[in-house]
Amino acid sequence: MGRKGISQVSKVAAEGACLGCMKKPSNLRLIRGLCSSCYQAARRLVVNKKTTERELVRQGKMLSKANSGRPASNPITLSSRGL
Repeated sequence: MGRKGISQVSKVAAEGACLGCMKKPSNLRLIRGLCSSCYQAARRLVVNKKTTERELVRQGKMLSKANSGRPASNPITLSSRGL
């Protein structure tokens, strides 16, 4: 994925939108950068051996496990990480 693709993924993720459909989910819950519908579609592709999670991450269609989830905001968590 080129520099433009990485910045697009970062922008969409920062806005809280789904990397698949580019919409903000109504329940505000994203799984690895995807709304529940897009995540289930991606999982079906992986289970049916049409692609791999690594390939989806490489293409910018899913966040890696290390990059998923909300950023920490709890003061205790932040202080324990030295932030």
